[in-house]
Amino acid sequence: MARADKVASRRGKVLPKSFLDSARRRNIPGLELYWIAFWELRSTSGYEDPIPWSECEMWGRAHGLNYDKRERLHTLVHGMDAKFREWFRKRQELESKSRRPRGGRSK
Repeated sequence: MARADKVASRRGKVLPKSFLDSARRRNIPGLELYWIAFWELRSTSGYEDPIPWSECEMWGRAHGLNYDKRERLHTLVHGMDAKFREWFRKRQELESKSRRPRGGRSK
C-alpha cells in the first residue's frame, strides 16, 4: 500500500479515505500491481470520464501481462474507476453546495 500512496502523491492525487481503508483491510499480496495500474490509467482520463478499455489493454500489454492477468486488470481497474468516479461526483456536489450563497439576494 505504501508504494501506491507514493505513486498517487507523485501524480498530485489525493487517495479517497474509503479506498485507503478498504485497501489496508484487504492487504492482499499481488494486487498492488493493479492499484498502481489504476492510478497510472486514471491520470490519462478526466476525473469524470471512465478509463477507456483500450488504455487498460495497452497498459497490460506494455507491462507483459498475459491474457488472464489482463482480464483481471480490466475487472479490477474498471471496478475501482467506477467507485472513484462515484466518490468524485459526490465530492463535486458537496463542494458545489458549499459555494452557494446562503440567504441574501442573488443577482
